[in-house]
Amino acid sequence: MFEFLTSAYTLLLKNIWQFVLFYFIAGIAYTFVKWVFSLLKLRQKVNAISDKDLRLTPTTPMQILREREANKVFGVSSYPPKASELTSLFLYWAVFWPIDLVFSLLGDILVQGWKWVIRTLANIYQMFVHLILPN
Repeated sequence: MFEFLTSAYTLLLKNIWQFVLFYFIAGIAYTFVKWVFSLLKLRQKVNAISDKDLRLTPTTPMQILREREANKVFGVSSYPPKASELTSLFLYWAVFWPIDLVFSLLGDILVQGWKWVIRTLANIYQMFVHLILPN
């Protein structure tokens, strides 16, 4: 075991510049992919807002609702989002891309799992409403 760690460390030291170059190129590629998928997610959320949406009133025009969705996805209040305002987010994605990738993948799975749990509980609670408060 110790020999394996020593040989891996030696290999890393011999090829440190290649590793660093790979890490930064992968970070840049990850940032591009993450940006595109985030924009697609924002577009999906904005397209879900319809004129029949109850939140859409004369005092809340469509642009304000779009800006709210952009704020939820990117933390900015402009729609469409300005990439120049998100440089710190891009830097985070590029530097910590392995960690962010794991959390993004696990986060989606965990969110879907929790949504299923909440829907199931809501159905159970609704059964109690029908049992306790009959029509």
